[in-house]
Amino acid sequence: MAGLCSRHHPNLGVVEGCDLCHASPADLFPDWEERLAEAKAAGLHTCERCSFEYYQYYFTSHICPLCCAPAPVLALVIDESVRTGLRAIAAAAAADPTPLETLLRLRDRELQPESVSAGKTLDVPMGFHVVLTHEHHPGGLLRHLSVSVILPGRVPHPEAVRMIMQEVGFVLPLEECIWWDERCGPDKTAINVVEPLDGDWTPHRELSS
Repeated sequence: MAGLCSRHHPNLGVVEGCDLCHASPADLFPDWEERLAEAKAAGLHTCERCSFEYYQYYFTSHICPLCCAPAPVLALVIDESVRTGLRAIAAAAAADPTPLETLLRLRDRELQPESVSAGKTLDVPMGFHVVLTHEHHPGGLLRHLSVSVILPGRVPHPEAVRMIMQEVGFVLPLEECIWWDERCGPDKTAINVVEPLDGDWTPHRELSS
C-alpha cells in the first residue's frame, strides 16, 4: 500500500523509496508511470486545514495524508478499466430488467435492493458506488442509476453523476431526467436518476395524465 501513497512523488518532498519496505514505487508497481499519469490527470487536492497538496487519485482513506482532515470532495476517475466495468453493469442491467412485480415488493420492503442489483454494481475511484438497473414500469422500460460516495454525510457532485450517466448509456441530460436524493443508510445519501431507455417520456406522461 505504501506505493499508492501520493507522498512518494518527489515534487511533494519525498525521498526515493518507502520508509517501511525500502522499495521504490516502480519496484512495487510495474505500471507506475501509467498510474502517475492518471494521478496527474485527476489533479491535486489542497487540504483546507493544513494546505498540503496531494494527488486526488491516491486517496486511500479519503483524508489528508499530513493532518488527517477529511477530504471535502472526491475525484471521479474514469479510465479504460472503469469504462469496461461500467459497460459490464450496463449490459447486465439490459439483460436482466427488473419486473414491475419485483419493484412493488421492493416498495413494500418485502425485498432488499441487493436482491435485484447483484452483478449491476461497481465501485469507481475514488470512493463512488454505482448501481444501474433497467426496470419495467407501466409506461415502459426505465434506466435507473444510483450513485453514492463513501464519505459520511456527502453526496456525489452533479458533474460526477453526469459523467457516469454518459458512460452507462443515458440518452437524456440530467436536467431532462427524473432525479432525487435518497437516504440509504446512516450518513449516506445516493443520487438516483431515471430515464426511459429511448429517452421518450410521452408514454409515461400519458399514463399519469
